[in-house]
Amino acid sequence: MEFDRVYLQKLKSKVSVEVLYLKHFWMSFFGVIMNKKQQSVPFLVWSKQVDCATITELLNNNNVLISSTDTVLGLLAPVTDKGFTALNTIKKRSSKPYLIMISDFSKVAHFSDQKLTPEIEALLKKAWPGPLTVILKAKKDLPGYMTSSKGTVALRVPNHKSLLSVLQHFDGLFSTSANLTGQAVPESFENIDKSLVEHVVALVGQTIDKGHHYPVIPSTIIDCSDNSIKVIRQGTFKQH
Repeated sequence: MEFDRVYLQKLKSKVSVEVLYLKHFWMSFFGVIMNKKQQSVPFLVWSKQVDCATITELLNNNNVLISSTDTVLGLLAPVTDKGFTALNTIKKRSSKPYLIMISDFSKVAHFSDQKLTPEIEALLKKAWPGPLTVILKAKKDLPGYMTSSKGTVALRVPNHKSLLSVLQHFDGLFSTSANLTGQAVPESFENIDKSLVEHVVALVGQTIDKGHHYPVIPSTIIDCSDNSIKVIRQGTFKQH
């Protein structure tokens, strides 16, 4: 019985993804026929288990989503060359690396082999999951699309139960705010620039209400790549 239940859940997820792809295709097709009028991108909700399975499958297939997080509305993409290129196209930038979200502290080792001081390790274990991004020395064998020109990588564990459940299926996911470079961070899905929405396969929110307001203050960024703690950007997290 347990096997049947698991099999049916996987089948349901697979069917949901296929339906989503078909819906996205036909919306795109009719968008061309109808003078490319703005069409509605499929909207998923974090609280639905079947939607979380669909989100995981979409990201596994190298797609980009716009999602609510524990901080600002953001773009999510797989940590692949294709995911990196897609984000650069959407954000219209190429010189800055992207934050990588991970599911827990143990996954730091996938991206950095820096030996942390007891102070830094204690800070991260206390702050995560939460709105604190840390910059560390990147492992030497990481591809260039994951790292900065200084050989560093930015990591964060979000305080978001459903997003964490999706992240458990990946080493990490690229994340960046859902705005064009230089523009204000949107406070709702309704405020997101249409050019961004056109490049994603789904929107994911806490509620089906697209007018729902989300935070606009991003995570705090600290640079610990030389084993000191430097605040690069003050955000939601404040060290006491």
